[in-house]
Amino acid sequence: MNNIVQPYALGKIFWAGVRGSIERKLKINKNVPIPLIVGDYRFVSLIKKVGPKKSYRLALYKNKKGDKVFAKLRSSLIKDYHYYSLLNE
Repeated sequence: MNNIVQPYALGKIFWAGVRGSIERKLKINKNVPIPLIVGDYRFVSLIKKVGPKKSYRLALYKNKKGDKVFAKLRSSLIKDYHYYSLLNE
């Protein structure tokens, strides 16, 4: 199996940002609800972020064994710069 990761084209990211800005101005964007269950993990709480960057929400999840994980969550359906940035992490 060939798992070659293709780099993102700068033009695609640029136009996604432009489109996202227009959709936000026109209020086409809808908020995405927080998933309560992800695999074996259940939602516990949102984590308050410190600092000026608030592009993503952080959520804490816990499974039956007591293992805790956190997840970065996008808060919109628009595939803009923030979407591609998170996808690239």
